[in-house]
Amino acid sequence: TVTGYLFLAARFEPWRTRELNWLDWISTAGLCIILLIGSMSVGGDEPSAGASIILTVIFGMLMLVMAFFFCGYAYRRLLEIMKIKKRFSVFVSHHKGGGACCARFLKMALSKRVNGTVFFDSDNLD
Repeated sequence: TVTGYLFLAARFEPWRTRELNWLDWISTAGLCIILLIGSMSVGGDEPSAGASIILTVIFGMLMLVMAFFFCGYAYRRLLEIMKIKKRFSVFVSHHKGGGACCARFLKMALSKRVNGTVFFDSDNLD
């Protein structure tokens, strides 16, 4: 079932960004490996001490690789978010029928209190 999901996710790419698709593939492949390693320890005989150590090392390395990819992705997204410079700090819009006066007053009040510019739809039509 999990490998079927892995193949379907690789084929249809259900997430919007390439990075999230890669993260999904890596985590699903990691889950498949964890299940494979776990299935080796199921059975009538107890695994030897050497086999247990090898399985533990493989599992630990897998967890470290998955954590590395996750932290790398989170760091990259954080850098992208920090680089985005917004043109306006606040967006004020109003109903054309009767909200213009209140919206203009709100813009004047916010302009004194906000670090940045206030977008008011009647003033910024371009």
